[in-house]
Amino acid sequence: MFSLFVDPLTRVERGFLPFGNCPGGTFNRTVERIEHMSSMTGVKTKDFSQIVSSTMAGSVTTDEVSANSMAMFLGGTAADVSFTSGTGVTSVFNAYKGATYQLGVTASRPNGLQQIKSTPAVTVTGGAGGSTSYTAGTDYTIDYERGTITFLLGGTITDGGQVTVTYSHDAYSRFQINSGAIEIEGALRFYDRAEFGQRMDWYLPWVKLTPNGDVNLIGDELTSISWNVEVLKKGAMAEAYIAGKPIV
Repeated sequence: MFSLFVDPLTRVERGFLPFGNCPGGTFNRTVERIEHMSSMTGVKTKDFSQIVSSTMAGSVTTDEVSANSMAMFLGGTAADVSFTSGTGVTSVFNAYKGATYQLGVTASRPNGLQQIKSTPAVTVTGGAGGSTSYTAGTDYTIDYERGTITFLLGGTITDGGQVTVTYSHDAYSRFQINSGAIEIEGALRFYDRAEFGQRMDWYLPWVKLTPNGDVNLIGDELTSISWNVEVLKKGAMAEAYIAGKPIV
């Protein structure tokens, strides 16, 4: 589980959220030493060795990707947004046969509107003063759930001509992810579910996550995200804590 910091300066945890199923994960510690070799005899011998740095890092792969984990991958934010129902809403396009258009797109609503009603019926008009009415199934089709209109190749619209679509939509809500450049830092907890061996639950008070690799949008496998984990020292705390299974 992962908790973003409320404020990266105070590093106060916001609260842990599921990170998704983790089919793979690794952890490593790298130690750098300064050493001295004595040349007082014919064969050099090492007579001093001292640790001068110790770093911890790891990697984790998550599937069952959530809105929160995808927002972190994009360095952005995720939020639930709600839309009130609308009647007589219009969208205007310079339409081309074979092309699909999203209804309800504005600068503040780039993903447009969804949940289009079939009753009252969608109307599509064009020509001078909107004098021409186009026919569903002949000139265009509507995806009511996604809120898209596709102008058919065999239809009668004029390529590049202005078309007005008038429609109504239900009230609905959905999540919205906006990409950004937020550094993903917070605390990480790993709860060991191993059936065999000694159980170890990990707590890393301060980590920074960096996406590693591609996200498969289309494929035969579940969408997954791979992360590099950089472990940092939070104040006087240790970099990592491991708790064993309680014994009663």
